[in-house]
Amino acid sequence: MTQLSLFPPAAVPASPPGVSGAAGQLGDAAAEVGAAAAGLLPDQAARDRIRSDLETSLLVEAGAGAGKTTEMVGRMVALVRCDKARVDQLAAVTFTRKAAAELRQRFQVQLEVELRRAQKSGDGPVLERVDRALKELDRGFIGTIHSFCARLLRERPLEAGLDPAFRELQAVEADRLARDFWMRHLERLAAQGDALLLRAAELGMRPGALFGLFRQLSDNPDVAFPGHPFEAPDPEALRAQLEQLLDRAIALLPEAEPRGGWDAFQTRLRSLRFHRALGWHERARLFEALAELQGANFGVRRERWGADPARAQSARELAGELAALAGPGGPVERLLQQWYAHRYPYALELALRAAAAFSAERRRSGRLDFQDLLMLAARLLREHPAARRALAERYPCLLVDEFQDTDPIQAEVLFLLAARDPDAQDWRLAEPRAGALFVVGDPKQSIYRFRRADIAIYNQVKRRFQEWGAVVELTSNFRSTRPIEQFVNQVFAARFPAQATDHQAAFAWLRAVRPDPAPEGGRGAEVVGGAVQAATRARVCWYEFPAPASTRQQLIAAEDAELVASWIHERIEQGERRPGDFLVLTQRKGCLAIYARALEARNLPVQVTGGGIGIEEELEELARLLRALADPGDPTLTVAVLTGLFFGLDHEQLAEHALAGSGFRFDVPPAAPPGTPVQQALGTLHEFWQWTRSQPADAAVAAIVDHL
Repeated sequence: MTQLSLFPPAAVPASPPGVSGAAGQLGDAAAEVGAAAAGLLPDQAARDRIRSDLETSLLVEAGAGAGKTTEMVGRMVALVRCDKARVDQLAAVTFTRKAAAELRQRFQVQLEVELRRAQKSGDGPVLERVDRALKELDRGFIGTIHSFCARLLRERPLEAGLDPAFRELQAVEADRLARDFWMRHLERLAAQGDALLLRAAELGMRPGALFGLFRQLSDNPDVAFPGHPFEAPDPEALRAQLEQLLDRAIALLPEAEPRGGWDAFQTRLRSLRFHRALGWHERARLFEALAELQGANFGVRRERWGADPARAQSARELAGELAALAGPGGPVERLLQQWYAHRYPYALELALRAAAAFSAERRRSGRLDFQDLLMLAARLLREHPAARRALAERYPCLLVDEFQDTDPIQAEVLFLLAARDPDAQDWRLAEPRAGALFVVGDPKQSIYRFRRADIAIYNQVKRRFQEWGAVVELTSNFRSTRPIEQFVNQVFAARFPAQATDHQAAFAWLRAVRPDPAPEGGRGAEVVGGAVQAATRARVCWYEFPAPASTRQQLIAAEDAELVASWIHERIEQGERRPGDFLVLTQRKGCLAIYARALEARNLPVQVTGGGIGIEEELEELARLLRALADPGDPTLTVAVLTGLFFGLDHEQLAEHALAGSGFRFDVPPAAPPGTPVQQALGTLHEFWQWTRSQPADAAVAAIVDHL
């Protein structure tokens, strides 16, 4: 039985009065404002404290949809309005550049709302502060932790020991630089006859295969990787046993390849014979042969061993003996573990030396990767109290979003900068200045352990806030309606602990505050290729149909996609739903393209998240659009975009536009409200062009893609 969940979200309420433009697009913020005005929020006291208790450092725990970005913006505006900080003294740290661009946009919109409110009330001091904040908005910092560390280093480059003109390496560029350095480093060691490199070769380690270890050490320079000496194991007893087994088995091997090819056991025997012929009296070669045995298949096909059944039976018995030697916990595995432990200190030392040399080269050339920015900023704040004191005066208020994704080095930077004592060395013991820190996080979303953002760090910080600050919780949810609330609470209450542990966040009740809209022509349950087990108006639907006879995933997905797309299309055609009401969840991302194409075939807009779906044509068209935005004076590029995939205008429309005396420039505002399709398209291009001028490249491209 194949099952698909459809979770249609509620419609987004209109924006609050007096808010237009960018603010009109902020559905969650609008929902929160409306709910708060109606007095519906169970956590209103916590939200009031965020905007009024500016002398206390706060850790805000809030799940997805709780309006935490809105509250963070509210705190920033309150700091400006109450004259606790100027806009250039605020540092708001986000997880991505896209999130930073959205935060800046919402901060500006809310400042404009506050300005109009002050004008209406005649509050002169507030009017002056907010007006100055809007004029100096670009002087504040809103960005990622890496960008913030780069700014700190640029403000104090001498103490950091850096060239002020250093530049940050993007991830792709850093990886390419690392690979290039690794190869040059190995060539240099080989030319010098380095003893450690020669020793690694004697132990059977291919230096090229150590690149992953080198990258791991380069990315975590603050972590101590112990490499204790381990005595080399003696493989002689196992070698003698293998020799005897191999001689007996080879005597059974057919002289020529059987019809149908060698079976798994024959293939393994031939490989062992090859290793022995090369001279497995050398330890490294013997252990290479043993490594191939781990997890190998030793299956015997009777027909591949000749007509004599006894011959095949003997082969099976020998295969069983070899499998026992190479199986889990067997002699081969134990010996290999000892061998790897013996080699590890040599591999570690070789990679550590390379990582140190690579780090020195990056700093010498003024090309820093993301980890360099963090490490150097932490060292600057830790070792130079005068610089820390100056930077703390420069940024007295730090606001951090998605704190559950913060690793120890990022936490050290933030806590040292906010520390009351500029001489404090240990960030885990430092007490922040009053109101200096505002941190937002959701421990349930602490999923970046592979990047060292461990929930243990979050819990440690939470305990510190409970000592000298406060922890507040936002429990209202503005994205979900009551059926979603009931479903989530029922499923997860039994799966999360009631109290947080070192490894798992505590269960937090989802409290939906968005009212359920009246169903649009809602109907009862109906059957479409199976069973819809809840009425459409219930807003959580389980759609089921019998799996097809074929078990191939692609065929199952194709049939499923056709049924699902037809059902969604029918709901929309009958006016019950809109395309944006539906969320299709699958267990695997490999078949997402099939579902997307089935929806597109019915002229339904679809956005895919979680995997590529083969959009070469769309990517080429996007590249053409970006080239046009980079050169708005090229009418050929503009016309190519207007007639392309995204706008689809024909040449007759463009000709009429040109004959009317209008041009194709979009880097100036339209003289009149857009009327014709060409004017509307040029207006959209003008909006895109403005985004590229006011936002980081990745944030602007993301916004353009979302719009398209």
